[in-house]
Amino acid sequence: MDIIGNTFININLPSVEVEHLISYYERILGYNFRHEAEASGSGSNKLLSIKVANTTIMLSRVSQSLEGAFADCPDNITAIFVLSGDVRLEVEDGLLTCRRGDGVALNTSLARRVTFLAGTEFCMFRVRIDDIVPLLERLAGRRLDEQLQITTSFDIRSGTGSVLAAILAATVVGSAGDDTQAISPCAADFLQSSWVALVLENLPHNYSQGMSRGSTQHAPLHVRRAVDYILAHAYEDIAVQDVARAAGIGLRTLQQSFRKVLQTSPQEYIKAARLHGARREIEDPHSEHSVEEIARKWGFANRGHFAAQYRRLFGELPSETRRAR
Repeated sequence: MDIIGNTFININLPSVEVEHLISYYERILGYNFRHEAEASGSGSNKLLSIKVANTTIMLSRVSQSLEGAFADCPDNITAIFVLSGDVRLEVEDGLLTCRRGDGVALNTSLARRVTFLAGTEFCMFRVRIDDIVPLLERLAGRRLDEQLQITTSFDIRSGTGSVLAAILAATVVGSAGDDTQAISPCAADFLQSSWVALVLENLPHNYSQGMSRGSTQHAPLHVRRAVDYILAHAYEDIAVQDVARAAGIGLRTLQQSFRKVLQTSPQEYIKAARLHGARREIEDPHSEHSVEEIARKWGFANRGHFAAQYRRLFGELPSETRRAR
């Protein structure tokens, strides 16, 4: 609590008008927000947003109550750390209220309504499921074949909550200054993987059985080696034989293991890793490369074939992703 609370206090959070705050909340959280126009809250609205890999980190304060109703929330992993005030979530099982010192991890597409009471200060991170499928499949030890069901509270002063808070605070401090390149892309991916793994390996959800503490170990060593090799070299011209060689096994054993553990083939896993890599670059607001150039970099020479596979996996065309960044 003190770690992340001190970060909130010591970093200069810009003041914003409530309309700007609502617009940002709607874009990031996927809810339609409203507030009482005549309500008078104390202090001002504050907002600081940071992007690390595919994760959005937000530090914010609301001076008046904001209520958001479900609109269009993609599946995601979101963790909210409440530093003051109340955050209320209307979920299927009832009302979940988080107060000072509480945290909540959830897939916001499962919550019908969210309310930030006046004076609430919070820090949060959010990453879409679509952006971390290879990592989640490795953690789960199988293909993601159902929606992630997670809505659970935790104490941010101890255990998993305190570790998450410490990593998040360090990330904010390292990213919020004038040097926007302080965290390298490789380090950013590592940080993103760390907090996703901390949430999913330590908090209950419908994939918990395959993600008990330290459970990437559920997959055989040769499968983990193969997945690590694919994720590290997906942008290169690698073949399934290269993956088998890196894992120290034969081609047939590799194929059988992927079918048994991940419910997919090595070829399909490589293709999915390349598509996710391409998506990250297409979404990058700093990238000056065209969609066609990015597709070629990730091994897709035929633009039409790339667009069709991209749409099949992500539900939209690469051009639509580019326009939305």
